[in-house]
Amino acid sequence: MVNTSCISLFKTLSESEVKEFGSYLTTFYQKPGSIYKLYNYLKKCHPIFTNEKLERKYVEKKLFKEKADPERTLFDATSKLTAKLKSFITIQELEQQEVYKNFLYLEALKSRKLDGLFFKKAERLQKEWDDESIPGIEHFHNQYKLKVLNLSHPNFSNQKIKKTSELKNIIDLLDQFYATSKIYYTLINDINNKLDVIKKYSVEKLLKDLEEITAAKNKTKLLHNFLIAYQSNCLEKFKQIKFKFFNSHKYFTQSEKHDLVSILNYFFYSKLHAKQEKANILKELFEIVKFSLKEGLLLEDGYLSNQSFDNCIQFAKANNEIEWIEKFIHDYKDLLNEKEKENYLKFGEFIVLFFRNRFEDALAKLSFINIKKPIRIAQLNCCKIQCLYELKYEEAFYYAINSSNQYLFNHKDDLNKNHNFSMFKSFLNIIRRVNSIESNNNITNTKKIDQLKAILNQIIIAEVKPYDDKWLILIIKRLFKRYSL
Repeated sequence: MVNTSCISLFKTLSESEVKEFGSYLTTFYQKPGSIYKLYNYLKKCHPIFTNEKLERKYVEKKLFKEKADPERTLFDATSKLTAKLKSFITIQELEQQEVYKNFLYLEALKSRKLDGLFFKKAERLQKEWDDESIPGIEHFHNQYKLKVLNLSHPNFSNQKIKKTSELKNIIDLLDQFYATSKIYYTLINDINNKLDVIKKYSVEKLLKDLEEITAAKNKTKLLHNFLIAYQSNCLEKFKQIKFKFFNSHKYFTQSEKHDLVSILNYFFYSKLHAKQEKANILKELFEIVKFSLKEGLLLEDGYLSNQSFDNCIQFAKANNEIEWIEKFIHDYKDLLNEKEKENYLKFGEFIVLFFRNRFEDALAKLSFINIKKPIRIAQLNCCKIQCLYELKYEEAFYYAINSSNQYLFNHKDDLNKNHNFSMFKSFLNIIRRVNSIESNNNITNTKKIDQLKAILNQIIIAEVKPYDDKWLILIIKRLFKRYSL
């Protein structure tokens, strides 16, 4: 029985819902009976349903051994219980769906010919739903359906409403729903590379077709601006649309906000290669991170994934927001998944210690991190080298460089994706060269500056940036200052 619909549905019930379902059954069946026997048995098993206790022959014998045909009795009881379970969870879901309840209530009033109540309720809903701040594209569709339901009532002609004006309202609402949906799914599908909609359907034509419609409502207007920015591929326009979206996000549902944030992230990520704009783009991405946290867009079932936690810290680090990282770790540490939770927390704490110039403590923190992914191990190796460089532990520094190089070559296949191997390899080569120049007492300071300038230029023009290029540039500039004195 363990794989039946009945058990699958019963598993999803909370303790309170199990009790409610028992009360719900009393409205259809009298106690005792085969259905109640099965219900009470499943109630005792809930929430852990083991294969032994749900083996069909075992349940037949335990519950219905006195019956002439236990197999048939269990089959009938299971079928009826499943049918009632479906009805029960539908009712439970309906309780959370206020819009559907309103539509069903109007349909009930209409079928019972309670015209006065129907038109009063419809008029009240129309006034409430005219509030443009109600989130979601689907709201346009709900307004449209309400107008159609009202207009299609057999006695609508008795109301003091002009049919022509009501038809115009219906057409306008349908236009808004069409326009917002068309733009929204065009953007989402293109970003996700599921359907190449942009190429199949001309963006210019879409913009022209929808120009008049999209000027009418805030939701539609904002999505129209998203499409214009996306089509233009212009950084300034995306900065503007990000600002407008942050101030108008109330018009969208959580799911829609999540998708629109994904579009913003996709665009700004794609522009990170623009060297002269990198700092500004990192700032934009950090602003998106803060917005996403504030709106709960990064939480899944109340938890923050370890990867999202790490991404937040990395963007804060890129913007030198160390105090923000400290507060973020404090506020979100209890929302992390238990798997590898301590590793991610310790890495966040390492970043804070490193930026506070507490290199001994930072190095010690690294020793407690145990992550098996090659890319993370390569990253931790680089972090260790950074600490050893700052502490001037020469012997340990060169040993760490050599062992890190060996690790990279041993895991080259794993690290070749997204240029990770080149990124870490470049970091190791550059920091070794910088340290060699710094410790070489046989050349003049002028010569050292020239060599450091060559390395700095290499970092700036590199197609694949070394790991933590920002720190490398920082220590090179620090040496410039020392050798220029």
